[in-house]
Amino acid sequence: MDKRFKSWINLSLLNLTIVACIGVLMRYKIGFDFPYLEQKNILHAHAYFAFTGWVTHLLYTFIYYHYKQEFTLKGLRYAVMLIRTNLVASYGILITYFVFGYSYQASFFVAVTILASYFFVALFLSQLRYFDHNPGTKWLAAGLIFYACASGGAIYNAYMLSAGTFSQKIFLACQYIYLHFQFNGWFLLSCIGLFIGLLSRKGIAFDDNNIFRMIAYMCAPTLFLSTLWMKMPSWLYWGTVAATILQCVGWAMVVKFAWDNRLLIKEKFTRNTYSLFLLAAMALSIKMILQLGSTHPQISKLAYGFRPIVIAYIHLAVLGVITIFLFGYAYAMKIIPSSRLSHAGILLFVGGIFLNEFVLMIQGVASFSYFAVPHINQVLVFVSLIMLAGIVMVLIARKEIDQQ
Repeated sequence: MDKRFKSWINLSLLNLTIVACIGVLMRYKIGFDFPYLEQKNILHAHAYFAFTGWVTHLLYTFIYYHYKQEFTLKGLRYAVMLIRTNLVASYGILITYFVFGYSYQASFFVAVTILASYFFVALFLSQLRYFDHNPGTKWLAAGLIFYACASGGAIYNAYMLSAGTFSQKIFLACQYIYLHFQFNGWFLLSCIGLFIGLLSRKGIAFDDNNIFRMIAYMCAPTLFLSTLWMKMPSWLYWGTVAATILQCVGWAMVVKFAWDNRLLIKEKFTRNTYSLFLLAAMALSIKMILQLGSTHPQISKLAYGFRPIVIAYIHLAVLGVITIFLFGYAYAMKIIPSSRLSHAGILLFVGGIFLNEFVLMIQGVASFSYFAVPHINQVLVFVSLIMLAGIVMVLIARKEIDQQ
């Protein structure tokens, strides 16, 4: 591994540690008396930095690593510049949201990450003809395209606020456009692409063309799952239901392939890698089932009306599916060392994720009857500290291997 790649990996783990620290701070402000800093500002800093400084930076880094031998020299220089630009802008977002909140300063750095994503998409697509055939490449290309689409929501919201034509419904719809194409487009499709590419390099053949059509092509129409609370024509509603079913069928085909080839997959990967991939797959299966359930308008309205459920769903997507997978992938690439410290850290972090989901589920169910569970906010502070401790242990283990 070259020094640039190592430094980017270390920065990604540092960024995740920062995200976890901010998460602890937010939970502490809710559970205890802490009048300093604006909660809304912290929330925006937490969310944007998690998306750009953690997940996007790490996905960019993996793309750079796997395709650096196939990029042209000019293309490689541009890729390095764009990754650095996204990283610097991510820190800009973190600082400006903390200090100024939703402001022109923060919007500037958000705009920089959006422009960097456009250039990165254009660069990757322009270099496709130089890449060797790998079934994971088309998933990464599709993920990048949806990443560019996600910016539409953020851009239109910024336009509404600057033009003074604010509409709450349109604002929420734009937020869901941004989140949907981030989670279900850029993050999810890219992780599936990394996994399929990894299987291919391990000599495990996987005919994924039909699955790609079911999952990637249906990403756009399933956007309307987030807007079922709005009035829409019946043809659009039933089209959304059909797209959701097709995605579930596509994922079921992936699960069936993995099950049929479980002995071969176990043979190719370490126990830690296999376990993390299995947990990420379980979390994604739960997410797919929840998506299918949300096609019922009343269930959708109920779910989106209670904040703990929305937070639990977002954490399920970003932590349960994406972050656990990325840790598994890092293990597979030997980026995270196989040591007692790293194993304990991963165990703490993953345990904290599922404990967090469980507590949020209790809080969400209780909120249906408007019942406040005693001391639940204090429990969430403790859970967030568990996740932070786990990440710090992984970061220390990673630093130790660099010093050897």
